[in-house]
Amino acid sequence: MHSTISDNFAYHTKFTKMNPAVTTNRLQEFITLYESSFQYKSSPKQEHTLKSVGAKRDLEGFYIEKDGTIAGYIIASIKQDSQSVYIEQVCIAPDYQQLGLGTDLVNLCVDTMTSHHNIHNFTLMATPQKAHNMYAKTALGPVTAEKNDVYHYHVA
Repeated sequence: MHSTISDNFAYHTKFTKMNPAVTTNRLQEFITLYESSFQYKSSPKQEHTLKSVGAKRDLEGFYIEKDGTIAGYIIASIKQDSQSVYIEQVCIAPDYQQLGLGTDLVNLCVDTMTSHHNIHNFTLMATPQKAHNMYAKTALGPVTAEKNDVYHYHVA
């Protein structure tokens, strides 16, 4: 049985916090999801990142399971200055896209980082359209800076 995030969050999805045991045991599922979401091959660095989630204090992640399958996950790292978070990956399986799961994962990340770590600055790499959608659909505040498809947001 995996430990699940409390139902205090106002989401329609149940999330499970990633940890090394889960990511190691289900590594191939996470890699397959990563490859289908981004449509390129995983690397040893990607495998190391997945195995490190939850083992390192500055790397957190959550995943969604539907019908026994990992439907999506998010990985975020707290920057060294402890004042900002980089959303490294938001992966949703093609069969589960356009259902709000990515939005829920980003909102969970923002809620967790603001309430547990008092961090209000977020960075992610995205296309301009995806960056606009993130602002429109999630708890991320308006874009405060943008350069080369890297977007910075502040959450009040």
